[in-house]
Amino acid sequence: MPQMTLRGHAIPFPNGCLLNLGFGIGLVDAVRELNLTDSDFAPPDLAMELLFLHEANRAAMTELSRFNRYLAAARQEAEMQAFSDPLTGLPNRRGLDMSIRDLLRRLPEGGTFAIAHLDLDHFKEVNDKYGHAAGDAVLTHVACALRETIRWHDTAARVGGDEFVLLLDGIDSRADLESLAQRIIDRIRQPIGTGAGSCRVSASIGINCAQAHEGVVIEDLLSQADAALYQSKREGRARATIRCAGQR
Repeated sequence: MPQMTLRGHAIPFPNGCLLNLGFGIGLVDAVRELNLTDSDFAPPDLAMELLFLHEANRAAMTELSRFNRYLAAARQEAEMQAFSDPLTGLPNRRGLDMSIRDLLRRLPEGGTFAIAHLDLDHFKEVNDKYGHAAGDAVLTHVACALRETIRWHDTAARVGGDEFVLLLDGIDSRADLESLAQRIIDRIRQPIGTGAGSCRVSASIGINCAQAHEGVVIEDLLSQADAALYQSKREGRARATIRCAGQR
């Protein structure tokens, strides 16, 4: 008598697997050992085979759908990490560049916008006196202040240790920029509670107002805002300097 073997197929999925098991012998062994002919084989039960294939396909599609959802979530998380600052949740430099490119594509020729470069005054002294945890609390406070002060369609990004950049779409007037900058400065200088005590910081801002046109270079826009920022630093800090197109 030929030796019986257990054969089966398995389709895995998260909480188990689908099994199709059966005892039997191989076809070649059966024909050789039992002298079988065509008349000894019954026609296959197609209904059972189709039922198994249907269940196997459903299990496989369910697992594929779950895996696709996992990949989509992982991709979204990776994109957020690539374009966001982990401490404040604001866009990082890469995220800022992407926002600027998107804005330039949307704006018509000659459309107005502004880039503001903000730097905290004497931030190193906060870290030295209160510790890095307090410094992180200050940066989080600044990020919150920026979110609450700018308009919903503007962008605030953290581009360095204590450096932030604002992308301001559709500026109506220089007076609007001055008012916004002053509100930001006033909001940031409010007392900040930390685990090591309460502290205050001030901020200097440089603003470059510009117009959209073909061939505009992002680095040039940021460089003009940076130059305005350092003018604010030279003139006493805790203030804003605004430069418009063509101004030196």
